[in-house]
Amino acid sequence: MSAEIEEGADEGERTVRKKIEPLMIELLSEVELESGLKEWSFIPIIMSDKFIAGFPEFVKLRRKDKSLDCRVHIEYERFKSAHEQEQVMMALDAMERSIKMMGKQKITENDQVILKDILSTVRKKLLITN
Repeated sequence: MSAEIEEGADEGERTVRKKIEPLMIELLSEVELESGLKEWSFIPIIMSDKFIAGFPEFVKLRRKDKSLDCRVHIEYERFKSAHEQEQVMMALDAMERSIKMMGKQKITENDQVILKDILSTVRKKLLITN
């Protein structure tokens, strides 16, 4: 995970990333996707209304290295003022939206279900047990 972040949300994003990323890496390493996808780069865009227009949401498949870049908005003001658990929830919700966007890049429905299941496992570990 990397990010496009406006000042003020950077510390919260780092904290959230440190919670989500290791679990995602661990769970993704255990699966092989039909599409042959090797890497899923989720890049949250956390920018105020002043800057958000310059950072569109998109999903881009890089066929050569079988990687997928997903850039998805997270509402800046809400994220900035949220407590840590809500920030985690917002990031996971954005990741779920990025999975829905993958169909545009011909990522199979089965692969999307697998990724949603992994995300659901991460959600349970981070939001229910804490």
